[in-house]
Amino acid sequence: MDLSAYDIDQENGIILSEFVNITDTMTVQDFLGNIVKGHQAQTLKIFRAGKSSTGGDTPKTGTETLTDNDVLEVTAENGNVKQYTIKLNQ
Repeated sequence: MDLSAYDIDQENGIILSEFVNITDTMTVQDFLGNIVKGHQAQTLKIFRAGKSSTGGDTPKTGTETLTDNDVLEVTAENGNVKQYTIKLNQ
């Protein structure tokens, strides 16, 4: 997965950005549109803070807007799941 539009803190699992303004008016579709998947079988979903697919929660839809601490959940082609907390620009 290439997050070139975003900065990712791998150690803490946080996504920030100096290049793209991540705000509460950005839609899920717009956010995900800035990500180039590393493998076509990867899946990318955005969940509300504290929610996930493992908890049986429903991801946000493409037209919903981001909120601080939303979670990007990346499922690799081999089934491994990694979560990243999205931090809005202040």
